[in-house]
Amino acid sequence: MSAYRAVLSARFRMLLQYRAAALAGMSTQLFWGLIRVMIFEAFYRSSTAIQPMTFPEVVNYVWLGQAMFAMLPWSIDTEIRCCKWYDLVVTRGVVKSILPRADLLIKPNVKVLAFDIETFKKPLKFPDSKSDPIMMISLCIRQQAYLITNREIVGDDVADHDYSPKPEYSASVTVYNAPNEKALLLKFGEVIKEVQPHILTSFNGDKFDWPYIETRGTLHNLNLESVSGVKNQENFEYFGRFMIHLDCFYWVERDSYLPQGSHGLKAVTRAKLGYQPEELDPELMVPLAEKSPMELAIYAVSDAVATYHLFHKHIFDFIFALCTIIPLSPDEVLRKGSGTLCEQLLMAQAFRGDIVFPNKQKDVPEKFYQGHLLDNETYIGGKVEGLCSGIYRSDFKYKFKLNRETYRKLLAEVDMTIDFVATVENDEPLDKLVNRQEIRGKIEEMLGVLE
Repeated sequence: MSAYRAVLSARFRMLLQYRAAALAGMSTQLFWGLIRVMIFEAFYRSSTAIQPMTFPEVVNYVWLGQAMFAMLPWSIDTEIRCCKWYDLVVTRGVVKSILPRADLLIKPNVKVLAFDIETFKKPLKFPDSKSDPIMMISLCIRQQAYLITNREIVGDDVADHDYSPKPEYSASVTVYNAPNEKALLLKFGEVIKEVQPHILTSFNGDKFDWPYIETRGTLHNLNLESVSGVKNQENFEYFGRFMIHLDCFYWVERDSYLPQGSHGLKAVTRAKLGYQPEELDPELMVPLAEKSPMELAIYAVSDAVATYHLFHKHIFDFIFALCTIIPLSPDEVLRKGSGTLCEQLLMAQAFRGDIVFPNKQKDVPEKFYQGHLLDNETYIGGKVEGLCSGIYRSDFKYKFKLNRETYRKLLAEVDMTIDFVATVENDEPLDKLVNRQEIRGKIEEMLGVLE
């Protein structure tokens, strides 16, 4: 009982720090508790069948749940993880038990559909979803690719063809020449419904492709969820109703160890898939759509093929392996930062070990700005990019390219640097520097060795 008393005591002390929030939370719990009781009462009054619980028992259960809401171990108390096998015992449409199958380790045959869009744009302008229509949508699943064109912009019909940047990445392309943009969007939805993928994958789809398709669909009185089964749930993150949407760009930013300038699909294709992708000047895409649609078609298909194979080769197994130990869906495992994933894993392990996991601590706000109390003080700092993956050992010889002019400049600015560190970063007057010459000598000695 001591552990439970400790939890209650800690929660009560935290609530006392924010009395207004505590009262608001209590009022919310009371309101929704009453609503639930009234709903159950209506069901019990309208039914003559024998219920598994009496109405007074249901009322007690509801109020216990409302009282203990903040202490429930959400998502980790059942030990159910994505990407593991389970046997379900179902009676009269109700799941009675979920039994894990530790003996089944084989990966299921999951259907993955990758897609990409090509849009119209004005010269020297970025595409605007409110005025610039979609010219082409390309899709890829295994060795089959699809291309849907908008004949209002594309100058001629595009014929079926093959695309093969490497023998292992070849695809047969089926082309649908839609008469206009609305027909193009409807055909896009038809292909998704025909293929029935378990996973939709894109490259920066959350930030560009899906918002663009959603806006263009709205202009044609088309609902994105009705057409494709995907909708924007929150913060421009798109989730499927009967499938999951995994955006490869999140993996590139968090896990690929590629430098900041190499996060585009073309650079990632060269680095991770090992071939030179089709590239076009953005300013030439609209003229090519009108005069040489086949050339633009090859470019469009290349993006979907690259996205599909990037997902299969580097992301699929990695994300789904994490899902077997982290109590989150694949969408969330891919989107969340590494810190959040570590927290989720630690909470799951703490629950398994019957350890009380503390709430995330927040500093008591005590700083002021222009007479206003600061709730949180932070800044956007620098970000270290993984220019080269790995750890350097001191007993191995490595070759580094050093720019001598840079070190000479640093040597010339040693005094200026010492003054800046003392006065700006440490807020100390220069007359208090008693070992300035000693510090200066050490810095010059180390820079001299490198120079």
